[in-house]
Amino acid sequence: YKLGMLYMNQKQYDKAADSFRNVVRKKKSYLDTLAKYGLAFYYLGKYDKAETQLKKAVALNPKDVGSISVFATVALKKNNPRKAVSLFKMALKRDPKQPDANNGLALAYDVQGQTQKAIKTWEDFIKIDPNYIEARNN
Repeated sequence: YKLGMLYMNQKQYDKAADSFRNVVRKKKSYLDTLAKYGLAFYYLGKYDKAETQLKKAVALNPKDVGSISVFATVALKKNNPRKAVSLFKMALKRDPKQPDANNGLALAYDVQGQTQKAIKTWEDFIKIDPNYIEARNN
């Protein structure tokens, strides 16, 4: 696991995925490794594989806001904004101030052509966290 994290920090996502895969093979329910394994695939642009690992991670811990948010982002990358909205809402139910989930929800609304919902989501979140750069850049 630690080797995988070092590879992630160095942006060596192929090596990180291999390292996490080895841990997952030994310990199938190792939650954090499943989430990081999915994240490595996300960075590699392998969204189907990322989705598989993140789905497992969220099933094991449906309260993990970070995993839910990345899972939602994968859904958005796979052109499934409805699923992304549902997942981002799930994340925000657990942590209404989670920046990536707020930003992602607004992006998903925008992709669906729900411009007013996107604007309101970004405006509301900027009130919560006026320093969050991503929301200001959208």
